[in-house]
Amino acid sequence: MNGIDDARRRAGHGRALSVAAAAVALSLAVVPGAQAVTPPATPEVPTAREVAPSTPESISTPAAKPPAAAPEAPEAPAAPAASDAAAVSKTAFAYQVIEFGRAGQLSASVTVDGAPATGGQAVFAIGDEAQAPVAVTDGQAVLTVPAGRAGGYYPVTVSYSADGVEASSTSGRFKVSEAGVKPSAAFQPGDFKAGETVKVVGKIVAERAAAGTPTGEVQLWSTGANAGPLSDPVALAANGAYEFDWVVPEDAKPGLHRVWVRYHGDGNFTKSNFYASGTVVEAPAATSETVYEYRAIEYGRAGQLQASVTVDGAAATSGEVVFTIGDEAQSPVAVREGQAVLEVPAGRAVGYYDVTVAYSADGVAPSEASGRYKVFEADIDNFATFQPGEFTAGESVKITGNVTAEPGNEKAPTGQVQLWDNGPNGGALGAPVNLGEDGAYELDWTVPEDAKPGLHRVGVRYLGDGSFRLWNFYAEGRVIEAAQAVTVSASAAAMTYGTTGELVATVATEDGLPVTGGTVTFMLNGRTAKAEVVDGRATVAVTTEAFGSVHGWALNHGGYWFNAAFSGEGYTDANVSAKLQVVKADVQVEAALTPAKFKAGEKVTVEGRVTALPGNEGQPQGTIRLVVDGENVGRAVRLAGDGSFSATFTAPKSWKPGTHAVQLAFDSNSNFNDTTAEVEGTVVKHGGVIGRVIRGIIDLIWSIFGGLLGR
Repeated sequence: MNGIDDARRRAGHGRALSVAAAAVALSLAVVPGAQAVTPPATPEVPTAREVAPSTPESISTPAAKPPAAAPEAPEAPAAPAASDAAAVSKTAFAYQVIEFGRAGQLSASVTVDGAPATGGQAVFAIGDEAQAPVAVTDGQAVLTVPAGRAGGYYPVTVSYSADGVEASSTSGRFKVSEAGVKPSAAFQPGDFKAGETVKVVGKIVAERAAAGTPTGEVQLWSTGANAGPLSDPVALAANGAYEFDWVVPEDAKPGLHRVWVRYHGDGNFTKSNFYASGTVVEAPAATSETVYEYRAIEYGRAGQLQASVTVDGAAATSGEVVFTIGDEAQSPVAVREGQAVLEVPAGRAVGYYDVTVAYSADGVAPSEASGRYKVFEADIDNFATFQPGEFTAGESVKITGNVTAEPGNEKAPTGQVQLWDNGPNGGALGAPVNLGEDGAYELDWTVPEDAKPGLHRVGVRYLGDGSFRLWNFYAEGRVIEAAQAVTVSASAAAMTYGTTGELVATVATEDGLPVTGGTVTFMLNGRTAKAEVVDGRATVAVTTEAFGSVHGWALNHGGYWFNAAFSGEGYTDANVSAKLQVVKADVQVEAALTPAKFKAGEKVTVEGRVTALPGNEGQPQGTIRLVVDGENVGRAVRLAGDGSFSATFTAPKSWKPGTHAVQLAFDSNSNFNDTTAEVEGTVVKHGGVIGRVIRGIIDLIWSIFGGLLGR
């Protein structure tokens, strides 16, 4: 073709592009999330909905929507000349809008030689960021734009290319529009009086949670002829919350009252106007006066703070008082007979505390008072004792004690104590020591060499800990003369079982002089008895009561070690051990035969008793054996508890008339010696037959009369 034909062809293509672009712009379908619109005008302020007093309520303000008509896309510059075989492409892009926080789509239409393109690819460049190529299908190229871009306008260039087709491009722009918000606002409290300071609180959140959290500022705003800001702007918190302090106008009339809040937007979320509503109530008619009374409370104890309240000059009978200690508001306290009393628990540190007292009651103007109260250092309980309580000059002793809180105090002192000279030249007598967990302490002290015998005191100072105050007290002990060394001697002793023995100890100084004074404690058989030392000698009687068993039994025969321990003021302690030997006791046997006269071959009973010798408190135990003509007769008989016995034998037929002796052999069980004794009886002759008959009759008569007489 010649140059004229080329120019005509290009001119014809230019006209076709303009017509095609217009046709595409009119017929382009807006994909979900996108609008073909003109740049929007400033959004209108939505009509506010009334919000219930003191109740945060969301007021939805939709994002502004631009008109649907789209401007004609700018005509792409003419493509350079191509060969007669190359097809000609035309690319068109329409202005589009995507809401902030949403994904959207950009689309372009492509024709090749006047018909919708069926192949090739388009590259969208947003600003200077080329996006991934997009395939062209049915004359359309669609790019998905993810959510995340900030609000504003973005330039777009679309370039089309395909094999055998002349490349083409076009440009335009799209907008990320502001997202809608849901604001809320409320008064706190919802009822208030003219001139009172209240809070306006609320939150700005996105209409769609997926859009994120709005940022930026809000501001109290007035409406009407004198519309304008009522406060400085306040930045939203991270969660979209905000808070204002607002002073109710002095001329505010009772009834519903509104204050507008303006959200200025942040470029991503749309502006919004909304309001908080509350109720102005009548000012109280009565006036009150509150007076706070200074108080001092001891550390570790609960106490009370008190305020007096009058209403129109008389003691208040209702309402409540809120005590604020520092910046800590306490629970309200009811007013009774003009008084409000706050119980303050133990636990606050020592020091001064500011107090504000605020009174309020229905129908009464509130009033306040301020002052302070003091937590002062607590007193302590203490004691200190010497260990030991008596000591000599130059001796090292310990002083022990406890530092505790006084009864009723819930806390425990800490810190240190120190020995202290409370005299005119007073001062510390040693390094301080820390109190234990229970307030216990132990101090070492050396008694001065020149300390005189008698009562002696040493000061102890508790150094305080900031909560319990410094305190001086003392330990009291007695200085005694240095002890004189003594020796104690005791000799071996002996005693008879069941009798009273004696233990003797002698006490003398090192130079042999007898000691008078002090006591000797004798320990024998696990029991003790004390005796005073007189002229160097101490004696105790060994009795069953003093040294017998716990069951009241006398000491059994055998050897016993005893200890004699001396102690006395001015003397050293000393002791010695020796042995007591308890020997067996002798017994006595008393017995008689029944009958006293008998014939050979008759049965005879021996009755008697075995006892200790006079003066012996024991009771023999054992058995009695009858020995007749040198031989044991029958079995041994065991003594009864009182030592009595009864045994029977048959008089030998060999015994002739006359006196005969029966031997009694006592075999002791333990603490008594064995012994023998004799008892005598008379053997008489056998009578004749007549004599035996007469004797039988007499015995019969005697038995009958004896039974009648109770014998």
